[in-house]
Amino acid sequence: MAHDPEIVTALLKLLEAKDNTRPANSDFTESALKDLLVLGTPAGFHLRNRYIHLGVSLSQALSPTDDPRLKDQLVELARWERNPEIRAVALLAMAGRKEEKQLAYFREALVNVDPEVRFAALEALELWDLPPAKEEFSRVIRQDLSPLIRVYAAQALGRRVDPLGLETLRKELESADWLARAMAARYLGDLGSGEDYDRLLNRLSTEQNNDFVSAEIAIAALKLFPKKQP
Repeated sequence: MAHDPEIVTALLKLLEAKDNTRPANSDFTESALKDLLVLGTPAGFHLRNRYIHLGVSLSQALSPTDDPRLKDQLVELARWERNPEIRAVALLAMAGRKEEKQLAYFREALVNVDPEVRFAALEALELWDLPPAKEEFSRVIRQDLSPLIRVYAAQALGRRVDPLGLETLRKELESADWLARAMAARYLGDLGSGEDYDRLLNRLSTEQNNDFVSAEIAIAALKLFPKKQP
């Protein structure tokens, strides 16, 4: 894909300025940004992220380009960007290109100390969706210390019909971490079997500590009820 050199130059200049570009103080009180900040919908959240952090829109813009300078900038953002939100967008933008060489960058992000970066790497691997992704999901399940990360990797593996995915979700349903239990229940509702319906009901009767968990278990059980054997 050919690009106008003037546009490429403009994007490169903006990338250099992104770390120092922020909305003015007056924008938070005098422009529509004040309304955007209070939106709780997914679209509202993404718009807020886009117009507070310049690197978010720039990372998305770099995804389809074949210009070598812009491609290099996308890799730089995905590997070294200090803002984890921008880095996450860059990883997802890179994954959309579905190039096998990108696996090394995803692996690099999966061992980052910041769980936000590791989570973004998992999302990127889901989008990338080439065969080696399954091995990475399995490795995360076995090695990552964060229940959040493990459960998300488990659902990704479960969607790819690997038994370790569902085994992990069933195990995390008994986790001491309430968020892990809630997420495991949610994904079991999407991916589980009729036997998981009974498992969820049993868990619902013993869940006394968190209403979020109870809600996810009940919702998941509703989804699985049609799969239950008469």
